[in-house]
Amino acid sequence: MGQLVIGPLSDTLGRRRPLLTGLTVYVAASLLCAVAPNPTVLIGMRLVQGLAGAAGIVIARAVVRDLYDGLAAARLLSSLMLVSGTAPILAPVLGAQLLRLTSWRGVFVTLTLLDLAILATTATLLTETLPTDQRRRGGLPDTLRTTRDSSSSPSTQSAWPPHPG
Repeated sequence: MGQLVIGPLSDTLGRRRPLLTGLTVYVAASLLCAVAPNPTVLIGMRLVQGLAGAAGIVIARAVVRDLYDGLAAARLLSSLMLVSGTAPILAPVLGAQLLRLTSWRGVFVTLTLLDLAILATTATLLTETLPTDQRRRGGLPDTLRTTRDSSSSPSTQSAWPPHPG
């Protein structure tokens, strides 16, 4: 869900501001997870954390497309896919090892500190990659309309099983 909101925002506002906002919200949600007084607050902040984390996924791909073409873009996008694919496998293993050293609250403190480092690095090194004249004006409503239209179009319906011949 976060990608559906953040993607169009980054097409309209540029890449840098939504990414920095997403990272900032992620830091805040991680810190609030660490100090959550009850499971309800923890679950709510995990939801916010996940929605904010979508900024990194969707905007990283957009930045690569903004800056690179052809083989260079393919290589970088492949690297991003590798990280996106291995993270769900490695995260539980690393989290379990971290739990040997600290409590579950310490895991969220660690996430907060790591994301603060990512936020500082991004704020320092990433300039805006989408020029103003290339930004879209339609935003989320146009994206939702396009999604609805493309999912209901006969040309996008699955032709499975394929017809012989």
